[in-house]
Amino acid sequence: MKRIFVLIILSLLLTFVLNATDIYHIDFTITNLIYIFIFLVILMVIYKIIFRFIKTFAVFFILIIGVFILYYIYVYITGQPIESLEFLNNYLFNN
Repeated sequence: MKRIFVLIILSLLLTFVLNATDIYHIDFTITNLIYIFIFLVILMVIYKIIFRFIKTFAVFFILIIGVFILYYIYVYITGQPIESLEFLNNYLFNN
């Protein structure tokens, strides 16, 4: 309920700002406010979806970087790479 009230206020404010700055003239009618309200809801959903994917990608990216660092430390300490990870050895140590 609180979110709906905030979206209604934002739609009124957005209409007022667009009219006051002469970016685009929008009449203060119920249909225009409903369109702006629907636009704000769609924008909010897109925002949530995008940031959910960004958080998931960031976690996987940090895990992959951590595994590379641990492997590099292992090779540095032992002095010999793991034989079964030949593709990784070529990438890290034979550039």
